[in-house]
Amino acid sequence: MSGLTLSFRVTLSVASENAAVASLLGRLDRTQRTLAARLIDTVERFDQFFGDERLNEEADQTRFSVQLGLLVDEKEGARLEQRFRLHLELPNLQRHLLLFLEDAFESENPSRPSALVAAAGDSRPLAGLRLAFTRLGRFRAQADAGARLGSESQAFLRGRLSLLKTREVWECRLTQTVTWFTRDGWVVASEARWTQSLAGDRLLRSTTRLEWREDSDGVAPSQSVEFFQAVGRQRGHRFAVRGRWPETSHCHSALYSADYTLRLRLGRDWLYLDMGPGVEFAQDRDYRANPFALVRLECLFGKE
Repeated sequence: MSGLTLSFRVTLSVASENAAVASLLGRLDRTQRTLAARLIDTVERFDQFFGDERLNEEADQTRFSVQLGLLVDEKEGARLEQRFRLHLELPNLQRHLLLFLEDAFESENPSRPSALVAAAGDSRPLAGLRLAFTRLGRFRAQADAGARLGSESQAFLRGRLSLLKTREVWECRLTQTVTWFTRDGWVVASEARWTQSLAGDRLLRSTTRLEWREDSDGVAPSQSVEFFQAVGRQRGHRFAVRGRWPETSHCHSALYSADYTLRLRLGRDWLYLDMGPGVEFAQDRDYRANPFALVRLECLFGKE
């Protein structure tokens, strides 16, 4: 009888210990999910405020942005830069199909209206349709089809797949993009982006990208490291160092740069001002320093 009692007590003890371990693991799992969600929300908030290019590349809802900037450097003087992005949801389709239009150009003589008109005429805008597939967990996928307009118009197809993972204090975003142009051929780009949330409303980000073009020799790797700090809802700072090595392994036009950007929200949720200095070191100029300064106004409409 005493043996049966002892066995019963041991069984209860083991079951109690298993329940305690299961409860602890459950709490740890819930804590990890909560921390991961907070990290993702923090990164998303920073990307929204600083107008990260990823938001246009992954747009699956109506989003409209216009940028107008003045860039002045020692090598080329003053240039006016303009960028236009529109993604428009088609009605009653649950955000799965969008129209898009993207254009960018710069004028080397911003004081002459004719130079601006000529630069706009020489631009090569992209226009087409985007199919945004339903998200599968941390996977996101889009498929684009359209045309690159301009003097030599051509059709294109583009597919994009991204995976978002969190690991402790890091968010990792892996992206693969494949594009085919009827004239220029294939363009394949792979990107790995690691973002760490720091104390004091700050972020640290490392982005590694590798691009291959059928109409170019070699590949084009690039690397950037950026530090972000938000000061309330109205002001933010960004420090960045970047490197790009086109046509590796026969690279003759490597470019290194460092820059600082102050971003201000100008009293409205849709109006922003960027300004700041920087310096470039280009291989084709024997790495002589080329300082520059940028002032840019951005109007941004979209759901945050």
